[in-house]
Amino acid sequence: MSIKKITVCFLITALLAAALPVVAGAAEIKFVSGDEGDAVRAIQTVLKDEGFYSGSVDGKYGSGTVTAVKAYQKANRLTQDGKCGVKTLTSMGLVSSDKVIGSA
Repeated sequence: MSIKKITVCFLITALLAAALPVVAGAAEIKFVSGDEGDAVRAIQTVLKDEGFYSGSVDGKYGSGTVTAVKAYQKANRLTQDGKCGVKTLTSMGLVSSDKVIGSA
C-alpha cells in the first residue's frame, strides 16, 4: 500500500470515527452529492489515484465526484448510485465491513 493511500486511510478513519451515526448497532456510512469536507477530499484522492476522477480535490461532493463514484462502482461491480456508502468505501479499502479501519 502506498504512503499516499495509507495517509488517506488514516485521514478518513479519523474523520469517520468521529462522525459516524449508529443505526441498530451498526455504523451507517454514506457520502452523497452536496456533502463537503476532508472525508470527501480523501474519497476524491482515492478516485483520482485510481484514474476515476479528473477534477480538483476540493472536498465538495459535486457532479464530478458523483460521476467518478459511479464509474468506480461500475468497474468494481457495485450498485451504480453515485453514493459512497459502506460497500463502496470497503471496496476502496477505506473501511472494513461496517467499521472504520483502525476504530474499535
